[in-house]
Amino acid sequence: AVVFPQLLAYCGRYAPGVRFDLYPLSPRLSEGLERGDIDLLIVPGVYALPDYPQTELFEEHWVAIAWEGNPLLGETLDEEQYFSLEHAIKRENHAMFPPLDERTLSGLKRKRKVAASLPQYSLLPLSLPGTPYLATVQERLARLYAQWLPLRVLPLPLAMPPVIEVMQWPHHKMGDYGIRWLRDTIAQACTGRLV
Repeated sequence: AVVFPQLLAYCGRYAPGVRFDLYPLSPRLSEGLERGDIDLLIVPGVYALPDYPQTELFEEHWVAIAWEGNPLLGETLDEEQYFSLEHAIKRENHAMFPPLDERTLSGLKRKRKVAASLPQYSLLPLSLPGTPYLATVQERLARLYAQWLPLRVLPLPLAMPPVIEVMQWPHHKMGDYGIRWLRDTIAQACTGRLV
């Protein structure tokens, strides 16, 4: 989600025939890759499909975000406060793909107080302005939305492993020059080298 605006703008200028159709994580992704309905898959590495070629795109760290007018937050956020405040969280849409932040927190045997659950991480920043809630999101996503929304981005007060995003494609598309160009273009967008 974080590189898509840049990628779409680039393709609109230099490759206007390229079409995108984005799907949420689903247990049927491998079927779509095999049938050729899906050309590329970008997922957290922990959800990568076995037996498909892949390349690592980037590593993403977690941060806490809140409305900049949140009256319950001071200058910093500590672990006690993190768990005492209410949160907007990403909900589990399918048992095969539990939310990545929840996987870590369940290992800590800690639970957040949940005020709202939403289907995608990209909706969490939109839900915070005007509320006293926190959300835990990937740093690039937080910084992207903080450009347009009155949000504070705070260091996460607990250790959480980074998300490693990978790109996968079907074996029968290995020699496809168009797909190879798109893979290279996406990789450049992820590293900020897309002009």
